Amino acid sequence: MFAMIGYELKQCFVKRENLLLAAAGLLVCFLYVGLKKPAVQINRYIEDDREFYMQELSLYGGAYDEAKDEALRLEEKAAGEEDKRFGAMLTREFFGEIGIEEVARETENLKYSRKNLTTLNYLRRQTDYVKKSPAERRIIYQNGWIELFYGSSLFFPALLWTVLLSATIFAGDYETGMYDLARSFVKGRRRKYFAKFFACLTVGCAFYIPSGIFRIVKLIVDFGLNDFNVSLNSVSAFSICFYSFSLIGTALVLCALRILGIVFAAALTALLSVMLKNSVKAAVGFAAFFALVGALPRSVFYYLGFGIISPADYIVGAGYGANRLYFLPAGLTVACIFAVLFSFLFVLCGSLMYEEGV
Repeated sequence: MFAMIGYELKQCFVKRENLLLAAAGLLVCFLYVGLKKPAVQINRYIEDDREFYMQELSLYGGAYDEAKDEALRLEEKAAGEEDKRFGAMLTREFFGEIGIEEVARETENLKYSRKNLTTLNYLRRQTDYVKKSPAERRIIYQNGWIELFYGSSLFFPALLWTVLLSATIFAGDYETGMYDLARSFVKGRRRKYFAKFFACLTVGCAFYIPSGIFRIVKLIVDFGLNDFNVSLNSVSAFSICFYSFSLIGTALVLCALRILGIVFAAALTALLSVMLKNSVKAAVGFAAFFALVGALPRSVFYYLGFGIISPADYIVGAGYGANRLYFLPAGLTVACIFAVLFSFLFVLCGSLMYEEGV
């Protein structure tokens, strides 16, 4: 079987256009990761003032503590008072009551800047959030985890190239006339179909895994992914999520969901390729399928497992604002069962059609 899978992959990439398509796909995935702007939920002030924020987090981070809370309030108050004095000083300068030399001298003596005050306010909001449930939450540096879980759109370019190349693996036999030869091997048709299917999965993983690893490395460099053992709900952006996973547990669940998404996409692409016998038509058919099921009510779409092509939605919610749809663990389980069931049906129907020469 492994030799057959290798043969199918080799046949796919013998064509120069497929090699160029694969190279372009990987390039797009890596460029997307490297150039993508941070998620909108990330606080830009914290990123501009990282050193001060990390210094304050070392004092007030971790489990909620009343002494820490009081100390943070005093520091925030002191920063606010200093900011008021600075504003009053600028007013006096404007009216010519003091000279620029005195302003410069006083500015050098300031302990806090307006940026620092914004950072303290942000830390205050985190502390107030954690205070509501101190047993389950921790005050942590959230931005890296927000970017990791909200940036699920990375999965889309990998999925797109998976579909395009998977279609050529299956439809290639019909386009080149090789299927007529395959029909002469009665007992080998099913094995050939599954070899092609696993070749599709290999292509999907070849796009997703390297770009995913690159993305995690970039997030570690840019933000750090510390406190991975704390609750998902420690991140205030995920306050309404109904999961008790740790942050690392959530990352692993999301990885598993994305792999299931690749299986689903490969199974559907295989079925469409056998039905339509043309790689371009199969790729268009894939898009048409999701355009069709996308017309379903959003809750139905996700609970039937079709949302597996955007797996992070099951973790952090689908949609925006007040209309955002959140999922209980039972809802995620139901969606996964349906996704597996549909994948199985796609593979079963595709293998029977390929075997019978329909």
